[in-house]
Amino acid sequence: MKIVKGSFEKLKPEMKLFQADVKQKIKALSEIRKEKGCLNEQEIEKLRELEKLERLYNPSKVLPVQLESTSLVVDYKLFTKFLKKIEKLPHEINIENDCLIVEYRTPQHAPGRLELYDLSNYYLHFQHIPVVYLPIAKVSTA
Repeated sequence: MKIVKGSFEKLKPEMKLFQADVKQKIKALSEIRKEKGCLNEQEIEKLRELEKLERLYNPSKVLPVQLESTSLVVDYKLFTKFLKKIEKLPHEINIENDCLIVEYRTPQHAPGRLELYDLSNYYLHFQHIPVVYLPIAKVSTA
């Protein structure tokens, strides 16, 4: 995976801004919980969603990249960490139905599969997501 456009240096401050906004919303919900003593079902669901976003906007945990010639956005950190673990194993990288798929075989011939789903909905308003080149065996849609 090679970055062909953009860099993480511009993306990280943008992510921190979004993360700060999410933290502020979480804090507001926490204040409501302290006042009332509990949250209603809708507020609990909102809090769960905000906690998920807080992790997605944390540059030390997730670094989104867009795959060249697609609109697919995946986590660069997770993907590169996984590829390092299987680099000596035979593997193939494909795109199916807005999902990046890595299929591999272990020395005992047990098949494995990693599916990275499109994260673009979480990063719609981001201006500095790097674009990466990735050699892909095939692209298919259902």
